[in-house]
Amino acid sequence: MNPRVLLALVLLALTIGCNGNEPSAFPDAPEGVVLFSIDPTYRSKELGNLSPDQEKAEKLHGYRLLGKTEITDGTVRRKVVTAVKEAIKNAPPNPAKCFDPRHVLRITKAGKTIDLVICFACKQYEIFQPDSEVHGQAKTIAADAQPALDQVLTDAGVPLAPSVLTRN
Repeated sequence: MNPRVLLALVLLALTIGCNGNEPSAFPDAPEGVVLFSIDPTYRSKELGNLSPDQEKAEKLHGYRLLGKTEITDGTVRRKVVTAVKEAIKNAPPNPAKCFDPRHVLRITKAGKTIDLVICFACKQYEIFQPDSEVHGQAKTIAADAQPALDQVLTDAGVPLAPSVLTRN
């Protein structure tokens, strides 16, 4: 086979296989799932005018942590993971440019943990590996999963960040 054709095929395979919107990358039956509510208006790395209380607030990936809940019920855990995987599969082709995430989904299986930092407003998410703070490029996600995630947080008494439409 011609080396140029082979190189083109390899590059095409890498592009298709590494687009990041492959929901199969997330386990169907994770051992642990934690859902976090974060406030995008308090990005500690970008805002220098935080009050002392805001500076002291616990942060996750540079955002003020509003609360979290561990999802221990297997049925709810599967529902959340399935909703997120479906939202990734149904992602729109052209997301907005804001990236003001309000949700972080931490998935653990076989000793490996990934965080999905999700902005449903612009329909994008980033993947972080918490142990190394390595993260990938923003990828697209449909907003379909937001009601399920919001419901889990609300049921656990975790406050939600204000939506884009209600924020001043």
